[in-house]
Amino acid sequence: MTSPQQPCLTGGENLSVQIFIPRSSGLLGFGCTVTFANPNNSLTRAFQILSVTDWHQQPLRFVTGSQTISYYYNRLAFSPVPSTGHIATVLLTPRQEIKSPLPIKLDCSITVVSSPPRRVWKMQGTKTLHWQ
Repeated sequence: MTSPQQPCLTGGENLSVQIFIPRSSGLLGFGCTVTFANPNNSLTRAFQILSVTDWHQQPLRFVTGSQTISYYYNRLAFSPVPSTGHIATVLLTPRQEIKSPLPIKLDCSITVVSSPPRRVWKMQGTKTLHWQ
């Protein structure tokens, strides 16, 4: 009897995470944030975040906190969110071979404007990425 194979990520392999908020589709977006939980630096010990970009592949700006890592972008002009609701893409790479990575918890939000009538909405979501 063999044991099931553990998930494994090695150096040089990238992990791409696409973030969607479907209710934002077709609306005019101007602000986007992505925040990762990083208790005891567990995320940054396991992964290097290569890039975080918005729906137009514009890089989000980095901000760090004591237990979180955040990226944000505020546009000066409104930009339509794709019909899929895709708001951001995160590209990560493991710092070493990872046999059973811890879950990655992230919070995201987008600020949009609807018209008519003109309304400003901040749509938020939280997701924990588990490994199988």
